[in-house]
Amino acid sequence: MGYRASTSRILILIIMLIVVWLVIVEVSLRKGMALHQTVGRPIDRSSFIKRDPILGHVNTPGIYVYPPYTANNDNIKYTILSDGRRVTSLNADPVVESKLDKILLEGCSYTFGEAISDHQTFAYKLQAKHPNIQIQNNGVSGYGTYNSFLRLQKILPTINNPKKIIYGFIHHHEVRNVAPNYWMAQLITPRPFAYLDQNGNLVHEWSKNFKPFFLNNKLAIVRHLEHLYKMISSQNQKIDFEYMRLVTIKILQKMHTLSNEHGTKFYIVILDAKPEVRDYYMQTLSSLNINTIDCTHHDFSQFYMPKSGNVTFDTKHPAFKKLVVAGDKHPNEEMHTYWANCIDNII
Repeated sequence: MGYRASTSRILILIIMLIVVWLVIVEVSLRKGMALHQTVGRPIDRSSFIKRDPILGHVNTPGIYVYPPYTANNDNIKYTILSDGRRVTSLNADPVVESKLDKILLEGCSYTFGEAISDHQTFAYKLQAKHPNIQIQNNGVSGYGTYNSFLRLQKILPTINNPKKIIYGFIHHHEVRNVAPNYWMAQLITPRPFAYLDQNGNLVHEWSKNFKPFFLNNKLAIVRHLEHLYKMISSQNQKIDFEYMRLVTIKILQKMHTLSNEHGTKFYIVILDAKPEVRDYYMQTLSSLNINTIDCTHHDFSQFYMPKSGNVTFDTKHPAFKKLVVAGDKHPNEEMHTYWANCIDNII
């Protein structure tokens, strides 16, 4: 009896130690997890996006209200229209809008305005300044240049009076365009990406489809294990910045050509990039006669630091709290106001 009791106590002690260790690991991962869609955040992307057979994923129509990231702030409201656009005006008349010239804003979460409400986005602010033009916010969180190009191919034939296309570029789009393993592992849905064949032509490819692990949206440990599994199982795309830029330039040229075919002016607006990256695109695209506008903010780019292709942030930089949503790493309304004022020069 004494031996069995002792063995039982040891087993209980081992179980308790394992539980304590798991709790410590869970807390540690929640604090330091580098995944863009982390556990426990107010906004879960899977709640407002859905899979799409052409684009990988798109915005899901509806009105979404999320609690603020920090106390004493207003709720965050996303209003997504039937065609996946985010609303840019609360008083829009569909009949009137159909007759207006249209400006299409393409891009990722920075263009969409993730972590802020409808009225705080630069698209909404531009619409308020130009009531006689319809500003369409086609931004989708997680998109790269290639996704935006595919979306343009899909929607341009359906748009009446497209006047201008403005694509919001950020440095990390280079990575998303070629989808290396670590980026694949962060994705909620499969996505299209591109690579160059031996003749330098763009080739369309798809990432693998992974079923989410049970409790991946509840436990950081599960999310971390899922991430590792995806890393090992995804295509082995290498992180080569020169190659990424070649791919990105090819896609931008295709977007420019597509716009010209539809009689639409095409502009690239650099929203966020380190100085050397910004200078590369400004010079290269200028030589290709593609309109490129620098809307980077010096303080904002100071804490956008690509490392091995991933995105890290200098949270000690004084601009970090000033220009991003508290509790999140996306640009806040002040940053969107800056972009609206910059982009307004080409409206």
